[in-house]
Amino acid sequence: MIRREKEDDTISTLIVKMTTYMLSETICATEDYRYLEDINNTIAERYDVMTQQATQSLQTLGELEREFASIQTHFVLIDQLEQNVSRLEQATLALDAYSRDLGKFLVKKSDVPLEVKFMQLK
Repeated sequence: MIRREKEDDTISTLIVKMTTYMLSETICATEDYRYLEDINNTIAERYDVMTQQATQSLQTLGELEREFASIQTHFVLIDQLEQNVSRLEQATLALDAYSRDLGKFLVKKSDVPLEVKFMQLK
């Protein structure tokens, strides 16, 4: 009988220790799952923020594209104006060079100074 009591005590101790072990494992697993849930919630919030930022960026990009399209004709006009100014500048330089050459030619052809000729024209 003593042997039986000893076996019962050993079995009871084993059951208590196994229960304690299983309870500890359950608590650890529960804490791990809570931690994973917190990580999952944090990541979901971050993805939500990134989605909102991407949506806002796409809207802003669309607005910029529309604004650029609306002023594109102005850019074309500016380019044409720049080309015209460049041609006018080249014509002015050519006319200036021609008038200098003409003045030199007139001075060589006559003994009258150039200033006197211009005064006579007025």
